Amino acid sequence: MNIFISYSGPDTELVKRIEEGFADLATISYWAKSKEPGTHDWPQIHKWIDQADLVLVVVTDKTISRAMAVGNEIGIAQKANKTIVPLVAPNVPKSELGCLHGITAIEFSPDDIQSAIKQLRPWVAKRKQNEDRIKAALWVAGGIGVLYLLSKNEKT
Repeated sequence: MNIFISYSGPDTELVKRIEEGFADLATISYWAKSKEPGTHDWPQIHKWIDQADLVLVVVTDKTISRAMAVGNEIGIAQKANKTIVPLVAPNVPKSELGCLHGITAIEFSPDDIQSAIKQLRPWVAKRKQNEDRIKAALWVAGGIGVLYLLSKNEKT
């Protein structure tokens, strides 16, 4: 499972705590951790979002005051039909959620991000389990296909 985290730069330490909460379940991408020197920013961000199974959007008062990049990332994720889960601080008015308005969010306190992680982990774990089952089924199906083709070749 791949998770992309969209956030405002001043919330980087908070994002690192979120990453720790899901590191055993997913590969996490976000700007401060995943950027590659010498590459162009937006194509790289597009790639992370395209590869993501889940996009977490951290919305704090800092996001609202510097929301341009976060808004772009949300737009890219929406266009790609990605599952988006907003993590919204309690001091952020619903009227400031913009294109996230109407998406079921998880409210969190920046001092207690663990509560939000605890709430979201079972859902992420279930999605990862389903993804792992699908991958295993594809491997089995591929193996059966190879065996079938080998048996056809032996008969000819």
